[in-house]
Amino acid sequence: MMTARQSFVYCVVHVSLLTIGQVSQMPALLIVNFLLFIVLLCMIPPELFIPTMLFYLPWSHVMKWNADSYSFYTIGFALFFVVLIVVHERKQKPKLFQLGHLAVICSLMGYTLLVRLWQEHAPTLDYWMFMWVCLSLPLYLQHYFPKISFERCVLFLASGVLTASFTAKWLMEIPHMQAYIEVTTSPLLQVTRWSGFYGDANFYAAHILVAICGLLILMLQKNGAVLFMLFVGVGLLIYIGLLSVSKMFIVLLALVIATWLVALFRQRHQALHKMLIYSLMGLSIFIITVTGVFAEQLAMYAARFRMVSDVSTLTTGRSEILNDYLQFFQDKPLMLWLGQGYTNHYVAPITSAAHNTGVQLLYQFGIVGVLCIGVWILRCLWKLENKSFSIGSIALAIACFGPWLALDVLFADELFLMTVLFLVGYRELARSEM
Repeated sequence: MMTARQSFVYCVVHVSLLTIGQVSQMPALLIVNFLLFIVLLCMIPPELFIPTMLFYLPWSHVMKWNADSYSFYTIGFALFFVVLIVVHERKQKPKLFQLGHLAVICSLMGYTLLVRLWQEHAPTLDYWMFMWVCLSLPLYLQHYFPKISFERCVLFLASGVLTASFTAKWLMEIPHMQAYIEVTTSPLLQVTRWSGFYGDANFYAAHILVAICGLLILMLQKNGAVLFMLFVGVGLLIYIGLLSVSKMFIVLLALVIATWLVALFRQRHQALHKMLIYSLMGLSIFIITVTGVFAEQLAMYAARFRMVSDVSTLTTGRSEILNDYLQFFQDKPLMLWLGQGYTNHYVAPITSAAHNTGVQLLYQFGIVGVLCIGVWILRCLWKLENKSFSIGSIALAIACFGPWLALDVLFADELFLMTVLFLVGYRELARSEM
């Protein structure tokens, strides 16, 4: 089994080979990369699975045979649980599957299959992947949740975001790599939005926001050179986050920093630690003011906000989409109760995703399905020892789940990864305050 350090080095070397494979367009090298990824997932201890997948998350959209193919990141996500269960059963450890887990997921699966049959939609690969992870993830957490390190999760995610962002910046001039790197330009507003390898500026910004919040929380616990390195990491992440010119990012970042400052202020018996952080913040504000390093990005944000005249322009049309969904639920109450059975098909007047995970959850599963998922969430939460929220937990909740008000993560790996990351962070923060 690999150590955390060996796993991190392996990840960095692997994404370097992945970059070479994509740039050279060598199918054989891409196949080797896929096999190396699967080998990694088989060799790491189970508690390193979440940190490792967080590292690869910003790279996931380039982990493909071509721009239009299925990501082998998602394949690996599901395959890991197959390997975990086989190894677990062979070692004859305490019984992995429990009746409660099976009952909840079988109920959700049977219910959604009946709805899909009624709607005449055959189950897809996405559907089976979702159900498999819903079944496996609580079993994984049941045995390995106490061993997952929040610090490792944050450092792996931040490293993945930084390496993916700077690599994408370096490769964006290569013609065939532009299929993986989306840069949106608005000549009217003179705004250029950057999204790294991820293809969507808001999803890209959401990853960065969580990484920033995680590093800020670690800063509350570290001193000396480590504190300085974390501070530099936060600065770099804020810079690349601003390149997305995402209104969601700037609003939630302000909320996260404000909440974090409250947590810092409430710290007791750490006057020197506070003074060091305040000094670093003052120095960074002075450097930003003198050099104007963020001036271009802030000017683009100002241009976007100047275009805001009502709720629709503020939410970039999301409020109108929400009204369509509300009208749909009002006109078709049966669909409100039953949902669509987790499918990409949309019923008129719905023509696109809701851009809100809560609304999308209700559309896909209905009230009945949401109740089943609620039970599933409770089974994931039962391991938490302390049920009280700290200030740091509130900041982490804003970073992990705030973007879900403007994004659909129901069909994305973020649905599971960010949920687990929050639970791990919540547990660590609760322990630190006991």
